[in-house]
Amino acid sequence: MPAAYAAVRRQDLPIATPSANIVRRLGGPTMTAICATFLAWKLGSQGAEQTVTTVMRF
Repeated sequence: MPAAYAAVRRQDLPIATPSANIVRRLGGPTMTAICATFLAWKLGSQGAEQTVTTVMRF
């Protein structure tokens, strides 16, 4: 996170800190949900039998 604050003026730091925390706290769960949805969609399009076979092979 220090790199994110490098471009922020010193007088704007009190506003930038909570903003960065909000983005970080919402960004992680949001991307996790998007990735999980995409993965479920792709696995569902292959069919359950092929999915189990593929997973067990690894």
